[in-house]
Amino acid sequence: MKKTKTRIIILLILAAATIESSCSSQGVPLSSLTEKEIHDLGTIGIAAEIAELDAVHTQGPSEFSYRFREMRDHTVDIAGGAYEGGKKGARLGEPFRFSVLLSLALATVGMTIGAIAGGIHGALNRETYSDAPDQVPPNKTAYHAVQKAIDDLGLPAKLRDRLWDRIEAYPHYRFELVRQLPPDPRQRNDLGPRTEWARYWPLRDQGIQTVLKVRIPFIEFRGSRFDQPYRLVIPVETTLFHTATRACVRQILWEYQGGRHHVDEWNANGAQLFSEELNRFFDHVARRIPLTFFGKERTPFPEEVTTVIPKKESLACLG
Repeated sequence: MKKTKTRIIILLILAAATIESSCSSQGVPLSSLTEKEIHDLGTIGIAAEIAELDAVHTQGPSEFSYRFREMRDHTVDIAGGAYEGGKKGARLGEPFRFSVLLSLALATVGMTIGAIAGGIHGALNRETYSDAPDQVPPNKTAYHAVQKAIDDLGLPAKLRDRLWDRIEAYPHYRFELVRQLPPDPRQRNDLGPRTEWARYWPLRDQGIQTVLKVRIPFIEFRGSRFDQPYRLVIPVETTLFHTATRACVRQILWEYQGGRHHVDEWNANGAQLFSEELNRFFDHVARRIPLTFFGKERTPFPEEVTTVIPKKESLACLG
């Protein structure tokens, strides 16, 4: 009986691992703008939230892996309880196999539905990507050449400009390039009763009804051990909102998943590999963003699907 229980639990964990792998590589489903939402966009400002970025290296599982671990442990508890309940039912005359399989099926279905629903409807958690990951503090020494490249290039503004170059493919919309956003009152400790939500009124007064804003919180190098290759991961937050009311249209959190190299390789030759990877990042992300918001009848290139992963979508814009 113990072997049967162990096998069932192992199979259930493998199924959950398959779900994790699928969600990591494919991302969450995204919803298209409605006709009314499109009609109400008006003139759209293309902007970037400018901030200093740090290169950080994270050793250990990603945020999703931590959640998967909790989900997996909870599932094991359910499986164990189902097994014991099944045995008890069998002693009372109920078919043991049916009791166990039904309980496990319900647990698996519930876990899957919860994962999908959470991915589609879950509001973006500001703590997720508002700052650098907590696992390992920013380490500018380890990525000295990479950090210099980050400081010199001005990545958010460069992504905004590359995005601006792409939107000419959408002539049915009106766009304006916003080179500088009004100051964020949170950074000035200026939080009067109307200050924060009136931040974008200067853009409204310029005839810009909505803003598509890009934000890069940090640059992550994700791996398991410092002497092993690290993958370049760049989270990008895209927020489409109305300037008059800050009413949210969509907010999508993307994750660009680039190549894997050792730390010394990333830093070699003035961070040449990093610069090459950034060019791919700009090309893929700058095409995927307007395609998602404005290109109803267009489809992304295969390499964009595998490198630019939508992690969360929300109808409540945070930040």
